[in-house]
Amino acid sequence: MKHLYYFLTIALCAVVIYSCEKKEKNLTLQGIWNEEVSTAYDTINHSKIRAFTLKCDNVFSFVKTTYYLSKGSDSLSYNMLSYDEYVEGAYTVENDKIYFNGYYYADSLYINRADSTNVPLTHNIGQYLDTTSYVIDSKCLMLNLEVQDRQNISRFAQEQVFDDCGWD
Repeated sequence: MKHLYYFLTIALCAVVIYSCEKKEKNLTLQGIWNEEVSTAYDTINHSKIRAFTLKCDNVFSFVKTTYYLSKGSDSLSYNMLSYDEYVEGAYTVENDKIYFNGYYYADSLYINRADSTNVPLTHNIGQYLDTTSYVIDSKCLMLNLEVQDRQNISRFAQEQVFDDCGWD
């Protein structure tokens, strides 16, 4: 069983890397990105960042969806459930790393910071800190995120380019 897990993980990573070869565009890091493939799916309980925005003024925002199993009403079956968490803050880029420093918010408007009074106990509250390595080329953006204490390689396609940042 352990060998099967390793084989599936390696195969999924190969699919993620290979599938980056499809599209040809001029991509910049700033823009709106949508997830296409992720290695997070090899576990039952997992979180993933479905989409995120990197703005020209070094502000980021994203929605993190967490999937988990819950016992059904008959106690014999299970249901796959999910919930969304919203994160916004500042990001910096150095070499091949993106540093995120933000906060969890109670909703997609990013007005009220998440705390124990406005989100369920399953949700994260407080500060969000993360660092990820990235690779960007003319086809896609690859992020190596650590989610729930495990590496998660994700490929994102750019939905919108912010090319008016004025940076050279």
